[in-house]
Amino acid sequence: MENKYILGHRGYFDKAPENTKLAFDLALKHNFDGVELDIHLTKNNKIVIIHDESILRTTGVDLEVYKNNYEDLKDYNYAFYFKNKVEKQSLMLLEDFLDLYFDKFKIINIEIKTDKIHYLNIEKLLYVLVSEYLNFENKIVFSSFNFQSLILLKKINPNLKLGYLFDSMESLLRMEKDLILNTCNFLHPSWKLYLKNKKELISYNLPLNLWTIRCFDKLKMFYKDSDINFLISNKKLPNSK
Repeated sequence: MENKYILGHRGYFDKAPENTKLAFDLALKHNFDGVELDIHLTKNNKIVIIHDESILRTTGVDLEVYKNNYEDLKDYNYAFYFKNKVEKQSLMLLEDFLDLYFDKFKIINIEIKTDKIHYLNIEKLLYVLVSEYLNFENKIVFSSFNFQSLILLKKINPNLKLGYLFDSMESLLRMEKDLILNTCNFLHPSWKLYLKNKKELISYNLPLNLWTIRCFDKLKMFYKDSDINFLISNKKLPNSK
């Protein structure tokens, strides 16, 4: 990636309900280079875009994703708790997202949410889905806090772009460095971790993608930092292309 990209965190999280079509539409409208989104697997093996294992926080309805079919989850209002009143938002399938936005964003970061529930075969199902899109390997970055998911994806296709997510140095250092270097194309530390451990993180010689930037001052600072590859942000620089 030659340019430093700014990715909308769960779409344009600052302006719309997270991980919804409205959030992705606004990220596109406001010229984000790409978006970061989260995926889980339903009972009937549909890959859906949602951050939590349950739909409670976003809809007010206490249902777990993996215990329910997509058809039983999709029609709740995923904008229910958003700070501003907006139109109803439904649960989005990853395949619908890709059909709508794959050719419109420069980069798409799919976070595989297997750190609490490791859904059976989600990596294989994900790969089968994304492989339908031409040159997906050059556009999609797969990330996870669960290193095992990255290993499984690497075995499926060694050419995938993989990023290890972590929010503590303990999570990074418990992994053998050679294993990280042989598996990952990127490291995805939190921005706070990056500021405290910049020298050690740079020593891995892997591009660094930071999350989650929530204010303009930090966004401007990191945007100028030549040691950072891309930024996952709730904000957008007005003058960035």
